[in-house]
Amino acid sequence: MNNSVNYQIKEVVSAKEMISCFEIRAKVFIEEEKVSPEEEIDGRDQDARHFLIYKDNKAIGTLRLFTDSKTESFHLGRVAVLKEERGKEAGYQLVSFLLDYLRRDYHGYTVFLESQTHAVGFYEKLGFEVTDHNFFLDAGIPHLKMALKL
Repeated sequence: MNNSVNYQIKEVVSAKEMISCFEIRAKVFIEEEKVSPEEEIDGRDQDARHFLIYKDNKAIGTLRLFTDSKTESFHLGRVAVLKEERGKEAGYQLVSFLLDYLRRDYHGYTVFLESQTHAVGFYEKLGFEVTDHNFFLDAGIPHLKMALKL
């Protein structure tokens, strides 16, 4: 029996898709993690590219990506998967897709992120390494800086 899930991942191109990103982030960060709406909606979304992962035509996860061509780097953030879909490969598939997508055209660039400390192992499985072992608080949640060279 084949238990593999068929996920669809796409870059956000419409207002409706952007609303899906905000709805997922609100559930994960504001409702579950008690991040204030002011910290979550930081006014930087219009400068980022956003991606969604779908399962059975339902958006279940999102992330955003900033590009800095001057430093040949990207910053990955706001990675969020709905609670009922966590631990089922959706987050891994989403970030993995993004890294494969970037490797095609941006070999040699570095992808930076700030991981919640409990998620460091998740990102390490994707090839990221902790760059600073001194944790810092973001929205009251401990984070570590990580990076991956494409």
